Amino acid sequence: MKNKNTIRFANSLVFLPVMTMSLAMGGVTNTSIYSGVFQNTQNILVQKLNIVNQKSSEALALKQVADQKIAEQQAKANAIDNYFKELNLPLEGVGMKMVLEAEKNDLDWRLMPAIAMRESTGGKFACKTKTFNAFGWGSCKIGF
Repeated sequence: MKNKNTIRFANSLVFLPVMTMSLAMGGVTNTSIYSGVFQNTQNILVQKLNIVNQKSSEALALKQVADQKIAEQQAKANAIDNYFKELNLPLEGVGMKMVLEAEKNDLDWRLMPAIAMRESTGGKFACKTKTFNAFGWGSCKIGF
């Protein structure tokens, strides 16, 4: 009986540690596999969020640039309109059109009002022979 107990004791000293090590190693391996999958999934989600945030930031930056450009255009148009208004000239109210056309044709925004003042005193003495021509285009032979 004592011999059987000794054998069982010896088996338990060898068998239990080997079993617990294999279970622990298997558990670590399985855990590392699952944690790797979870980590990869988490990384993918973080990358997607970063991409979305980057696109949002870019869209916001573009919107801010567009808003700033519109504000600058409006300020220039107001300056032109206020100038014509102070002098009580007929071209009051066409400031935005002048600014947009100047930008479209890569001209200084002050050039159009300057030409209008020089040629027709801001539309006050526009060509009479053709429809409104405040710029003297075509020696008053061209109408708009």
